[in-house]
Amino acid sequence: MKSIKFFIWLILVLLGTNLQAQVSPKSGIWRGVFTIFNGQESPFNFELNGSTVFLLNGSERFELKNVSQKGDSLFIPVDIYDAVLSAKIESPTVLSGRFKKLNTANPDAGISFKAESGRKYRFFENPVSAEVSLNGKWDVIVGNGPNGGNKTVGVFEQSGSKLTGTI
Repeated sequence: MKSIKFFIWLILVLLGTNLQAQVSPKSGIWRGVFTIFNGQESPFNFELNGSTVFLLNGSERFELKNVSQKGDSLFIPVDIYDAVLSAKIESPTVLSGRFKKLNTANPDAGISFKAESGRKYRFFENPVSAEVSLNGKWDVIVGNGPNGGNKTVGVFEQSGSKLTGTI
């Protein structure tokens, strides 16, 4: 008799764990931060809306489709880079995971990231006032290679302490 009660109890426990509500990430604006070389951080913004994510860069919105959730994990394909953002849903407002390249000769360890919902700023939550203007066209050197990097042109627009532009 005790073994039957134990068996029924075990079945109920197992069913109960499978019937728990699945936590979904909150829809809206998120701020993610990649942790890169030597602990430096590279922030990015995105908007999560169901099975679609929009990467945000100034006024640009780049659509990423086919977002899926399996249990406590969220998968965001980044097809243009043949990569995926894989995240654990720690709560409806916090994600943590890795950005990994797919189909590589050697397995990609990826770049870790953490994201928080409702954070609309990219670099500084409370930016200080700008003391100079970077508005206009500028020569820009990108990289730090043996030849000193690559020279290109940056076109910037500044409004107060907000700077947007294209390189």
